Amino acid sequence: MDKIKIGFIGAGNMARALVGGLITSGVPAGNLYSFDQTPSQLQTLCRDTGIVAAEDNQHLIDQCLPPDVWMGGPCDPNPCPPDVFEGACCI
Repeated sequence: MDKIKIGFIGAGNMARALVGGLITSGVPAGNLYSFDQTPSQLQTLCRDTGIVAAEDNQHLIDQCLPPDVWMGGPCDPNPCPPDVFEGACCI
């Protein structure tokens, strides 16, 4: 689980619950990222859990996805195979 990086867009109650579960299951807090448009919400989550505050959504995605990954849109008939995203996930 050391390689997995997970980003949360939003730092509210759902992110807090998911972060807590991931940390409990062994994902290092330093591999978890979040961004929220409300700075105080983001600061509180990061302070309480030790996860990393992203500067913006693009920074969050850059940290969590390999740079060579192309993401097809929701109507793409041939999305990237799951192994392309190994160790990367954005929620």
